[in-house]
Amino acid sequence: MTRATELAPFLCCTLVLVSCGGLDGEPEGEAETSSGVALACGQSLAVATISASTAQPGNGPAAAIDGNLATRWSGLGKGASLTAKLGAAARLCSVQLAWYRGDARVSHVVVSTSTDGTTFTDALAFDSSGKTTALETSTLPSPRVAQYVRVTVNGNTENDWASITELRLLGSTDFTAPETTLAASGPAEGSTVTSSSAAFAFSASESGATFECRLNAGAWAACVSPRALSNLAPGASTFSVRAIDAAGNVDATPATRHWTVAQASTRPGPANTGVPAGVTLTRHDGNLVVDAAWLSAHPTGLPAGAGAGVIDAQDIFGTVRIKVPNVTLKRSRIRGAQTQPAVGDWVALVFVTAGTSALDQRSSVVIEDCEVAPSYPSPGSTGIYGQNFTARRNDVHHTVDGFGLHWFTRLEGNWVHDLTFFDRDTVHTNGTHNDCVQLHDVSDGPVGGKGGQNVVVGNVFEAFIAQDAGTPATQATTQWAVPGKGWDHQAMSGFMVNANFKNTVTDNWVEGGYYPVNAGDGANAGGDLGTWQRNQFDRMRTDDPGAFYGNGSGSYDKSPRLTLVFKTGAAVNTGAGTTNANRFEPQPVTSGITGGAEVLVRFY
Repeated sequence: MTRATELAPFLCCTLVLVSCGGLDGEPEGEAETSSGVALACGQSLAVATISASTAQPGNGPAAAIDGNLATRWSGLGKGASLTAKLGAAARLCSVQLAWYRGDARVSHVVVSTSTDGTTFTDALAFDSSGKTTALETSTLPSPRVAQYVRVTVNGNTENDWASITELRLLGSTDFTAPETTLAASGPAEGSTVTSSSAAFAFSASESGATFECRLNAGAWAACVSPRALSNLAPGASTFSVRAIDAAGNVDATPATRHWTVAQASTRPGPANTGVPAGVTLTRHDGNLVVDAAWLSAHPTGLPAGAGAGVIDAQDIFGTVRIKVPNVTLKRSRIRGAQTQPAVGDWVALVFVTAGTSALDQRSSVVIEDCEVAPSYPSPGSTGIYGQNFTARRNDVHHTVDGFGLHWFTRLEGNWVHDLTFFDRDTVHTNGTHNDCVQLHDVSDGPVGGKGGQNVVVGNVFEAFIAQDAGTPATQATTQWAVPGKGWDHQAMSGFMVNANFKNTVTDNWVEGGYYPVNAGDGANAGGDLGTWQRNQFDRMRTDDPGAFYGNGSGSYDKSPRLTLVFKTGAAVNTGAGTTNANRFEPQPVTSGITGGAEVLVRFY
């Protein structure tokens, strides 16, 4: 093949740069694939003028856009540059360069852009291949709007000459954003539904467009149609989607859908939590550790055929430790250790350590319709503990604490009740501090290194002490469990919050508890404890309905981020008529609390 023959393919392409037209004189459209879909970034951009910071006599800048690989622009010195002014502002996607002696040396290049010809910003830095004299394409990390494009050469592997035989700029002059349309799928606009799931289908006015979605005020993220949502908290929700065309134009008016997820009116309890009636359980002896090895050994679940990663209808005489995602524990009873734990031992009957705080995977581990109750209660026992899980319709009882949460969890429709009090505790000198839910301080969580972003919705937390000490009957003497004692028959709190932030706590029933919400730890100071709405607090500590952590110490006067206001002697505190107010049912008024006085539970 002759040199002229090699050059022929480039002549018709690069000449477009200066003519801005096809061979018949008509404006040239965007390049197309064989399917007819426009390649918005493949359009040749017209160069109106070109200049150079320096040029060798006879090798001026015009030679770089003449369509002739036998001519060149050359300039001596590191930092020598070509500046091309486009005929109009465009979105630059890539730069094509052919080099004199390009098959013998590597040139060091920086591409920068400007909209005004004065202020330039670097867009791409790269080296030529050193293997060819043909055009090589270098693509910007993201399209850049510009009217001026500068190519700076910082020498090469032979010397400090900059020698470009051809320059071609590719991009788009399309600045028209696509329109986004939501199909008639998912909840209707303005509707109220009971489902905590939804799915939306959508389309764009331009073929080849991609999409970004978000829920409420969350961050935009890439998505495809249809987009399925799950674990939606009760209350108002907004789904938004916007199209982005191949040229990078973003729909400035996203399609949106507004709807409300209603809280189910059925209160969790013995009839709708725990193992459903009629389920026959199979005994499993020993602790169950679900990790990659276990999944490999049980490819179809437990029992065989239950499904990959599924543990179903088991009576587990031991604890469950879930270390990997994509696991479901359902319709089972978890009894814990079958020997008395040593004093001081901490035991979680179900412990989830799957995933990290870098990714919300709460839907990947599901614990549902289980009864979680220890055969041998102990001062260090928790029912379900960890991160990245969803727990729903579980019956948790006779532990010291019901749930322990780190981050990215969802509790829905659970029933925690009959906690076991121990008169002696290695952690506290005045007996165990029983809590229905503990939101824990951690050092590796998603909220500034702390825990948080948990969702607690539609649960019943009965913060009362069990009237028995669990089984066996000798428990009261062997581990000092005290039936019906505790803090005047109350647990310590419904919620204990310790440096765990941005949680959503809505539509729960909370009863009993020395403190309905114990958020007085100093680690909470200045933090955002999230959204607490439409919870009903009922039958608090009967001897002092005004009790809350820090009462009388003055420590609660620190910039409260949220205040729950209860009124004694009033039917319901509606929060000045707001529909999202937390409710408080009547309770006796005792000394020091006058009728109508406000009792504050402060978060700070």
